[in-house]
Amino acid sequence: MNQPEILFVGTKGYVVAFSKRDGTQLWKTWLGGGMAIAGDKFVTLLADGERVYAHTYGKLFCLDAQTGQPLWTNDLPGLGYDLATLAVDGASSPSVPLVDRRRESEARQAAAGSDVT
Repeated sequence: MNQPEILFVGTKGYVVAFSKRDGTQLWKTWLGGGMAIAGDKFVTLLADGERVYAHTYGKLFCLDAQTGQPLWTNDLPGLGYDLATLAVDGASSPSVPLVDRRRESEARQAAAGSDVT
């Protein structure tokens, strides 16, 4: 199965791959973890061809997109346990643009509401 046919979900310290065609679970990988101060269990994902990059519990992971096998990890020493944004060659994770668009929309709505007399 080609990577574009796979949907990746990051949740509760796992990365799970599903078939886009029928929703069948293809693989599930536990990223490990422990007690996090912030960003507990939240998984940031970025799929880039044959690899899936994930961040959770203050660690960065690279997984094989077809199998979920970890290819490497980085403990990101000194950077803590907060949430992270991932980017590869100009492609970024969608969470930041979505948050920015939501904030812009809320600001427009607030401004429109203040114009009502």
